[in-house]
Amino acid sequence: MNSPRKAVVSTQSTGGEGQIPFTKSRKFGILLVTLSATSYGLSATAVSIEKDIATPLVVGSRFLGAFICTAIACLINKVDVRIPSSNWGLLGIRSAFGLLSFVCGTFAFQNMPVGEATVLISMAPVFVAIFSACFLGEFISCGVVLLIILSVAGIVLIVDPDTLVSEFLNSSSSSPNSVSYKLNLIAAFAALGQAVSKAVSYIFIKRSSNKIHFLTMIFWYALFGFLTTFIFTLTSFLSLRAAGKDTSWLLNKVDSRDYAFLVLISILGFTSQITLTKVLR
Repeated sequence: MNSPRKAVVSTQSTGGEGQIPFTKSRKFGILLVTLSATSYGLSATAVSIEKDIATPLVVGSRFLGAFICTAIACLINKVDVRIPSSNWGLLGIRSAFGLLSFVCGTFAFQNMPVGEATVLISMAPVFVAIFSACFLGEFISCGVVLLIILSVAGIVLIVDPDTLVSEFLNSSSSSPNSVSYKLNLIAAFAALGQAVSKAVSYIFIKRSSNKIHFLTMIFWYALFGFLTTFIFTLTSFLSLRAAGKDTSWLLNKVDSRDYAFLVLISILGFTSQITLTKVLR
């Protein structure tokens, strides 16, 4: 009598060897990505609306909110936030580039149209594809290479670097319009900086996904971001005050509505971060 065959679950799809099948977990991942992108978009819009709030205040509030929410989640799920010393390097690099990404993004959204900033920041997947091939050994197909070339070409057409450079060099530094234009140009480079730093942080999230719990990763990332922002802001504030310079920019015209927006930005930022970190695992 023939023994019954055991059911075998194939890990291949009809699209080719080694591809991930379109399972419920992958559908759930797509849902998480959508939620992360939506939360990020709403957070960026809120940052753009509240342009008068100082950038360090927005960044610090965002990290403080993420830290509090993550600490509560760790307590509820009984997650041990201690990590081995061998993983501090990965976590430190991820946290540093994550902080740089958010600082650049906040500055860009506050000083240029949110639509243009989003277009520049959307270059992040291009850098992710390049860095994943360099650091993770992932294969880049010809189709992905073509998409990268088209993406770069589209960004060049939108930004128009020749016009940017000529207007930047020919503009008068004393003109208010010139100052505004140069600030917009710096914001554009900040948006590209966020795209690069986001890509690097994604790579290190992926590399550490099997070593560090995603809540532990966000916990230390948020704490690092808040402490760094707080120390930098406090040092700058005290230095400017000691030099007799204006320091009213930090809390200038911050009312209850602004604080409500800061809370909203923190919640949306935390939602975007936790869903993105979860799906990258």
